[in-house]
Amino acid sequence: MLSLNIEKNKIKIINIQRPEIYESHEAILMVTSSTISERDRFFEYYAKTINYVPGSEFAGHIVEIGSDVNKFDIDDLVINNSKIEASQDIFFGTPKLPGGHAEYVKIPYADKNLIKINPAIEERAVLLGGDYSSGYFCIDNFLKSYPKIKTFTTNGFYNSTIGAIHYLLKKQDYNIYAKEKNIFKKKIFGNLVDKVYSSKIPVSDALVVGLIEDQNDLYKTISENDFKKIIFIEEQSSSLFLSKYKINKDKIFMAERPTTKKVELLVQRLMIKSIELTALVSHVIPIQDSINAYKLHKKENTTSVILKP
Repeated sequence: MLSLNIEKNKIKIINIQRPEIYESHEAILMVTSSTISERDRFFEYYAKTINYVPGSEFAGHIVEIGSDVNKFDIDDLVINNSKIEASQDIFFGTPKLPGGHAEYVKIPYADKNLIKINPAIEERAVLLGGDYSSGYFCIDNFLKSYPKIKTFTTNGFYNSTIGAIHYLLKKQDYNIYAKEKNIFKKKIFGNLVDKVYSSKIPVSDALVVGLIEDQNDLYKTISENDFKKIIFIEEQSSSLFLSKYKINKDKIFMAERPTTKKVELLVQRLMIKSIELTALVSHVIPIQDSINAYKLHKKENTTSVILKP
Protein backbone atom coordinates (compact mmCIF):
# COMPACT_ATOMS: atom_id res chain seq x y z
CA MET A 1 0.00 0.00 0.00
CA LEU A 2 1.01 3.63 -0.49
CA SER A 3 2.32 5.35 2.63
CA LEU A 4 4.29 8.33 3.80
CA ASN A 5 7.49 7.57 5.64
CA ILE A 6 9.66 9.85 7.73
CA GLU A 7 13.28 8.74 7.76
CA LYS A 8 15.87 10.92 9.46
CA ASN A 9 13.56 13.93 9.16
CA LYS A 10 12.97 13.47 5.43
CA ILE A 11 9.53 12.67 4.02
CA LYS A 12 9.21 9.93 1.43
CA ILE A 13 6.36 8.18 -0.34
CA ILE A 14 6.88 4.43 -0.24
CA ASN A 15 5.03 1.15 -0.67
CA ILE A 16 4.71 -0.93 2.49
CA GLN A 17 2.77 -4.02 3.49
CA ARG A 18 -0.88 -3.50 4.33
CA PRO A 19 -1.52 -4.00 8.07
CA GLU A 20 -3.14 -7.20 9.28
CA ILE A 21 -5.22 -8.04 12.33
CA TYR A 22 -3.37 -10.09 14.94
CA GLU A 23 -5.36 -9.25 18.08
CA SER A 24 -9.10 -9.60 18.62
CA HIS A 25 -9.48 -5.94 19.69
CA GLU A 26 -8.04 -4.53 16.45
CA ALA A 27 -9.65 -3.05 13.34
CA ILE A 28 -8.33 -2.03 9.93
CA LEU A 29 -9.40 1.25 8.30
CA MET A 30 -9.21 2.24 4.67
CA VAL A 31 -8.17 5.86 5.13
CA THR A 32 -10.31 8.48 3.40
CA SER A 33 -8.89 11.65 4.99
CA SER A 34 -6.01 12.58 7.26
CA THR A 35 -4.55 15.83 8.53
CA ILE A 36 -1.04 17.14 8.88
CA SER A 37 -1.32 17.76 12.60
CA GLU A 38 0.85 19.76 14.96
CA ARG A 39 2.33 16.49 16.21
CA ASP A 40 3.15 15.44 12.61
CA ARG A 41 4.88 18.75 11.96
CA PHE A 42 6.93 18.38 15.14
CA PHE A 43 8.10 14.86 14.32
CA GLU A 44 8.95 15.89 10.76
CA TYR A 45 11.77 17.98 12.22
CA TYR A 46 12.72 16.09 15.36
CA ALA A 47 12.09 12.35 14.89
CA LYS A 48 15.32 10.42 14.40
CA THR A 49 13.87 6.98 13.80
CA ILE A 50 13.34 5.18 10.50
CA ASN A 51 10.35 3.39 9.00
CA TYR A 52 7.78 5.58 10.70
CA VAL A 53 4.37 6.46 9.25
CA PRO A 54 3.00 9.89 10.33
CA GLY A 55 -0.64 10.93 10.58
CA SER A 56 -2.10 11.31 14.07
CA GLU A 57 -5.58 12.42 12.92
CA PHE A 58 -7.52 10.50 10.28
CA ALA A 59 -10.89 9.23 9.07
CA GLY A 60 -11.76 6.09 7.18
CA HIS A 61 -14.06 3.17 6.52
CA ILE A 62 -13.68 0.02 8.60
CA VAL A 63 -12.74 -2.88 6.34
CA GLU A 64 -11.81 -5.53 8.92
CA ILE A 65 -12.60 -6.06 12.60
CA GLY A 66 -11.37 -8.46 15.24
CA SER A 67 -13.72 -10.78 17.08
CA ASP A 68 -13.87 -8.56 20.19
CA VAL A 69 -14.81 -5.36 18.35
CA ASN A 70 -18.48 -4.80 19.21
CA LYS A 71 -19.25 -1.10 18.71
CA PHE A 72 -18.51 -0.95 14.98
CA ASP A 73 -19.33 -2.76 11.77
CA ILE A 74 -17.69 -3.16 8.38
CA ASP A 75 -18.08 0.01 6.23
CA ASP A 76 -18.66 2.33 9.21
CA LEU A 77 -17.04 5.72 8.64
CA VAL A 78 -15.03 6.71 11.71
CA ILE A 79 -12.40 9.09 13.04
CA ASN A 80 -9.73 8.19 15.56
CA ASN A 81 -8.68 9.51 18.92
CA SER A 82 -5.02 10.34 18.32
CA LYS A 83 -4.00 8.95 21.72
CA ILE A 84 -4.57 5.28 22.49
CA GLU A 85 -6.75 5.19 25.61
CA ALA A 86 -5.33 1.87 26.75
CA SER A 87 -1.85 3.41 27.04
CA GLN A 88 -0.27 6.38 28.77
CA ASP A 89 2.00 7.50 25.97
CA ILE A 90 1.15 5.84 22.65
CA PHE A 91 -0.11 8.08 19.86
CA PHE A 92 -0.88 7.41 16.23
CA GLY A 93 1.63 8.78 13.77
CA THR A 94 4.67 8.23 15.98
CA PRO A 95 7.54 5.75 15.99
CA LYS A 96 5.50 3.56 18.37
CA LEU A 97 2.33 3.34 16.25
CA PRO A 98 1.89 3.89 12.47
CA GLY A 99 -0.47 6.71 11.60
CA GLY A 100 -3.01 7.55 8.95
CA HIS A 101 -0.82 8.98 6.18
CA ALA A 102 -1.31 5.72 4.34
CA GLU A 103 -4.00 3.86 2.44
CA TYR A 104 -4.76 1.63 5.44
CA VAL A 105 -4.14 1.88 9.18
CA LYS A 106 -4.56 -0.58 12.04
CA ILE A 107 -6.45 0.51 15.16
CA PRO A 108 -5.67 -1.25 18.45
CA TYR A 109 -8.51 -1.36 20.98
CA ALA A 110 -10.89 -0.14 18.29
CA ASP A 111 -13.93 0.08 20.58
CA LYS A 112 -12.08 2.59 22.77
CA ASN A 113 -10.37 4.66 20.09
CA LEU A 114 -12.82 5.23 17.24
CA ILE A 115 -15.85 7.50 16.82
CA LYS A 116 -18.49 6.95 14.15
CA ILE A 117 -19.25 10.00 11.98
CA ASN A 118 -21.63 11.11 9.25
CA PRO A 119 -20.02 11.36 5.77
CA ALA A 120 -21.33 14.92 5.44
CA ILE A 121 -18.94 16.18 8.13
CA GLU A 122 -15.87 14.06 7.37
CA GLU A 123 -13.45 16.79 6.27
CA ARG A 124 -14.19 18.77 9.43
CA ALA A 125 -14.64 15.87 11.86
CA VAL A 126 -11.20 14.53 10.95
CA LEU A 127 -9.79 17.59 12.75
CA LEU A 128 -11.38 16.57 16.05
CA GLY A 129 -9.25 13.56 16.94
CA GLY A 130 -6.21 15.43 18.20
CA ASP A 131 -5.09 19.06 18.27
CA TYR A 132 -8.43 20.87 18.28
CA SER A 133 -10.03 18.70 20.95
CA SER A 134 -6.88 18.90 23.08
CA GLY A 135 -7.07 22.70 23.07
CA TYR A 136 -10.81 22.74 23.67
CA PHE A 137 -10.82 20.41 26.67
CA CYS A 138 -7.53 21.73 28.00
CA ILE A 139 -9.24 25.05 28.72
CA ASP A 140 -12.21 23.20 30.20
CA ASN A 141 -9.88 21.44 32.65
CA PHE A 142 -7.85 24.58 33.30
CA LEU A 143 -10.83 26.70 34.30
CA LYS A 144 -12.01 24.06 36.76
CA SER A 145 -8.73 24.58 38.62
CA TYR A 146 -8.29 28.32 37.98
CA PRO A 147 -11.75 29.89 37.61
CA LYS A 148 -10.51 33.40 38.41
CA ILE A 149 -8.32 33.62 35.31
CA LYS A 150 -10.16 35.92 32.91
CA THR A 151 -7.66 37.18 30.32
CA PHE A 152 -6.02 34.86 27.79
CA THR A 153 -3.54 35.34 24.96
CA THR A 154 -2.85 32.58 22.43
CA ASN A 155 0.63 32.19 21.01
CA GLY A 156 -0.46 31.96 17.38
CA PHE A 157 -3.47 30.51 15.60
CA TYR A 158 -3.16 26.73 15.48
CA ASN A 159 -5.90 24.09 15.56
CA SER A 160 -5.13 23.55 19.24
CA THR A 161 -5.32 27.23 20.15
CA ILE A 162 -8.46 27.69 18.01
CA GLY A 163 -10.02 24.89 20.06
CA ALA A 164 -9.06 26.77 23.22
CA ILE A 165 -10.56 30.00 21.85
CA HIS A 166 -13.80 28.25 20.87
CA TYR A 167 -14.20 26.94 24.40
CA LEU A 168 -13.63 30.40 25.90
CA LEU A 169 -16.14 31.95 23.50
CA LYS A 170 -18.88 29.68 24.87
CA LYS A 171 -18.79 31.58 28.17
CA GLN A 172 -18.48 35.09 26.70
CA ASP A 173 -16.95 36.57 29.84
CA TYR A 174 -13.25 36.39 28.97
CA ASN A 175 -10.85 38.77 27.27
CA ILE A 176 -9.08 36.87 24.49
CA TYR A 177 -6.08 38.12 22.53
CA ALA A 178 -3.72 36.49 20.06
CA LYS A 179 -0.13 36.96 19.06
CA GLU A 180 0.14 36.15 15.36
CA LYS A 181 2.37 37.49 12.58
CA ASN A 182 0.78 35.56 9.71
CA ILE A 183 -1.43 38.00 7.79
CA PHE A 184 -3.57 35.23 6.29
CA LYS A 185 -4.33 33.71 9.69
CA LYS A 186 -5.08 37.15 11.11
CA LYS A 187 -7.67 37.64 8.38
CA ILE A 188 -9.26 34.22 8.88
CA PHE A 189 -9.29 34.01 12.67
CA GLY A 190 -8.92 37.58 13.89
CA ASN A 191 -12.66 37.94 14.44
CA LEU A 192 -12.54 35.24 17.13
CA VAL A 193 -10.51 37.36 19.54
CA ASP A 194 -10.65 40.89 20.93
CA LYS A 195 -7.45 41.88 19.15
CA VAL A 196 -4.48 40.35 17.33
CA TYR A 197 -0.94 41.56 18.00
CA SER A 198 2.16 40.95 15.90
CA SER A 199 4.68 41.49 18.68
CA LYS A 200 4.02 43.02 22.09
CA ILE A 201 0.80 41.92 23.74
CA PRO A 202 -1.40 43.44 26.47
CA VAL A 203 -1.35 42.30 30.07
CA SER A 204 -2.85 38.81 30.25
CA ASP A 205 -3.43 36.30 33.02
CA ALA A 206 -2.61 33.27 30.89
CA LEU A 207 -0.68 32.42 27.73
CA VAL A 208 -2.05 29.53 25.65
CA VAL A 209 0.62 27.70 23.66
CA GLY A 210 0.05 25.18 20.87
CA LEU A 211 2.78 23.96 18.53
CA ILE A 212 6.05 25.74 19.31
CA GLU A 213 7.76 26.61 16.04
CA ASP A 214 9.99 29.42 17.32
CA GLN A 215 11.38 28.66 20.77
CA ASN A 216 13.30 31.92 21.10
CA ASP A 217 10.27 34.03 20.26
CA LEU A 218 8.10 32.16 22.78
CA TYR A 219 10.70 32.55 25.50
CA LYS A 220 10.91 36.26 24.74
CA THR A 221 7.12 36.54 25.05
CA ILE A 222 7.18 34.74 28.40
CA SER A 223 10.11 36.83 29.67
CA GLU A 224 8.48 40.14 28.75
CA ASN A 225 5.13 39.35 30.39
CA ASP A 226 4.16 38.38 33.91
CA PHE A 227 1.71 35.58 33.11
CA LYS A 228 0.06 33.88 36.04
CA LYS A 229 -0.18 30.67 34.04
CA ILE A 230 1.30 29.29 30.82
CA ILE A 231 -0.89 26.61 29.26
CA PHE A 232 0.95 24.12 27.04
CA ILE A 233 -1.26 22.05 24.74
CA GLU A 234 1.06 20.22 22.30
CA GLU A 235 3.13 17.76 24.33
CA GLN A 236 6.18 17.12 22.17
CA SER A 237 7.25 20.65 21.29
CA SER A 238 6.45 21.90 24.81
CA SER A 239 8.58 19.14 26.38
CA LEU A 240 11.47 20.13 24.14
CA PHE A 241 10.98 23.80 24.97
CA LEU A 242 10.79 23.21 28.73
CA SER A 243 13.94 21.09 28.63
CA LYS A 244 15.82 24.02 27.10
CA TYR A 245 14.39 27.02 28.95
CA LYS A 246 13.89 27.49 32.67
CA ILE A 247 10.25 28.39 33.38
CA ASN A 248 8.73 28.74 36.84
CA LYS A 249 7.06 25.38 37.45
CA ASP A 250 4.24 27.00 39.40
CA LYS A 251 3.17 28.81 36.23
CA ILE A 252 3.05 25.73 33.99
CA PHE A 253 -0.20 23.96 33.13
CA MET A 254 0.14 20.93 30.87
CA ALA A 255 -2.79 19.71 28.80
CA GLU A 256 -3.99 16.13 28.87
CA ARG A 257 -5.35 14.47 25.75
CA PRO A 258 -9.14 14.09 25.91
CA THR A 259 -10.86 10.74 26.15
CA THR A 260 -12.67 9.27 23.17
CA LYS A 261 -16.00 10.09 24.84
CA LYS A 262 -15.04 13.76 24.94
CA VAL A 263 -14.03 13.72 21.28
CA GLU A 264 -17.42 12.15 20.56
CA LEU A 265 -19.08 15.12 22.29
CA LEU A 266 -17.36 17.46 19.84
CA VAL A 267 -18.53 15.34 16.91
CA GLN A 268 -22.08 15.78 18.18
CA ARG A 269 -21.57 19.54 18.50
CA LEU A 270 -20.20 19.66 14.97
CA MET A 271 -23.31 17.85 13.73
CA ILE A 272 -25.62 20.44 15.29
CA LYS A 273 -23.33 23.28 14.15
CA SER A 274 -22.48 24.54 17.62
CA ILE A 275 -18.82 24.54 16.57
CA GLU A 276 -17.58 25.59 13.13
CA LEU A 277 -14.34 24.22 11.70
CA THR A 278 -14.54 25.02 7.99
CA ALA A 279 -12.05 27.90 8.22
CA LEU A 280 -9.44 25.58 9.72
CA VAL A 281 -8.93 23.82 6.37
CA SER A 282 -7.08 25.69 3.64
CA HIS A 283 -5.87 22.83 1.42
CA VAL A 284 -7.04 19.35 0.41
CA ILE A 285 -4.17 17.49 -1.25
CA PRO A 286 -3.81 13.98 -2.78
CA ILE A 287 -1.49 11.83 -0.70
CA GLN A 288 0.64 11.36 -3.83
CA ASP A 289 1.56 15.05 -3.49
CA SER A 290 2.02 14.92 0.27
CA ILE A 291 5.71 15.84 0.23
CA ASN A 292 4.70 19.23 -1.13
CA ALA A 293 1.75 19.29 1.29
CA TYR A 294 4.11 19.30 4.27
CA LYS A 295 5.91 22.29 2.77
CA LEU A 296 2.66 24.25 2.57
CA HIS A 297 2.83 25.07 6.29
CA LYS A 298 5.82 27.27 5.58
CA LYS A 299 3.68 29.43 3.29
CA GLU A 300 1.58 32.39 4.32
CA ASN A 301 -1.80 31.13 3.10
CA THR A 302 -1.99 27.82 4.98
CA THR A 303 -4.09 26.87 7.99
CA SER A 304 -4.69 23.09 7.96
CA VAL A 305 -3.88 20.57 5.24
CA ILE A 306 -5.99 17.46 4.63
CA LEU A 307 -4.58 14.53 2.68
CA LYS A 308 -6.81 12.30 0.55
CA PRO A 309 -5.56 8.88 -0.67
